[in-house]
Amino acid sequence: MQYHYEKEWKTMDEFDERQVLLRGKIAVQTVIVTVVMLLAAAFITDFGIYDIEKEIGFSDFMIIASCFIITFISVNSILRGAYFGLLSRDREKMIRYIFTALAMVEIGLSIFDIIRGESLSPVSIMSIIMMASISVCLWMKRKEVA
Repeated sequence: MQYHYEKEWKTMDEFDERQVLLRGKIAVQTVIVTVVMLLAAAFITDFGIYDIEKEIGFSDFMIIASCFIITFISVNSILRGAYFGLLSRDREKMIRYIFTALAMVEIGLSIFDIIRGESLSPVSIMSIIMMASISVCLWMKRKEVA
């Protein structure tokens, strides 16, 4: 018995022009935002405004930048209606609940850390922003469709 993936997944030819154009625009905007963000970080460090490598660390900065880019792409895609072209409503609902649960767990653990007197790292803050932003956008999308 052979399963045909064509029934479940769309090929690139099956996307409407709007989806292709939106995803292309988001890709171009993402490249521009990434270049601007990295140039800004280089200028900030070179002009001595803030030493990113010393204060945050290069690897942490790259994790923060990656989370920011993922957030930018996800939020843009969700709000423009280009995110769930391949997913059914049931999967979209499941993803919405998973992201919401993860965001709530992350916020709860962060509050627990603050209560214990620990400070949040920049990576933790960006991770909370990423999960919360995506969750809020998924719920906003649900209200539009319903």
